[in-house]
Amino acid sequence: HTTVLSTVSSVVPGTTYSAEIKVADFTDNQYNTAIFINYFGAALLVDLDSNNSSGASGSNYQTSFTEAGPAVAVVDADRLITNLDTTSIQQAVVRLTNARPFDSLAIGALPSGITGTIDTSVPGVITVTLSGSSTIANYHTALSAISFSNSSNVPDTTTRNLTVVVNDGVTNSNTAISSITVVPVPTYLYTVAKSVN
Repeated sequence: HTTVLSTVSSVVPGTTYSAEIKVADFTDNQYNTAIFINYFGAALLVDLDSNNSSGASGSNYQTSFTEAGPAVAVVDADRLITNLDTTSIQQAVVRLTNARPFDSLAIGALPSGITGTIDTSVPGVITVTLSGSSTIANYHTALSAISFSNSSNVPDTTTRNLTVVVNDGVTNSNTAISSITVVPVPTYLYTVAKSVN
């Protein structure tokens, strides 16, 4: 008496969806009606700005770095990892996909149990990998410890794009994007003309 029904829908990462299933039981005393929902993978989502205060939509984040200013965090203070399957995370990868000269990513203090590496072996790409089984809260802290800066006096003003993906040992999350606008500071050249008085 079992009928298998399958459905596929396109979704946008970071968006909440609901599904409604209705059945009608035949009016007899023969069999009860039941529905079995097959496990299809728990949701693992990363949102870099959960209240969208930066102006970015969905799971993304946007900020700006000012020339000669302090480094800026690549995620918002209210970054959020949601995992319905387990309470731990195994890894997070933050990748600057269009690095320009003098760009750098740095890793601040990390919670116990999480280690970080920075890979610059691919031209134009800087990859930060956070590793170690730890709680979601600790990975929130670890993501907040990653910062961007540029040490040039005349920085390239191309908007930098960073991808962020977390993994719980089984599943990769959605890919969230952190966009960083580089704001130049005007450089003034002065000429001093001297005359004898």
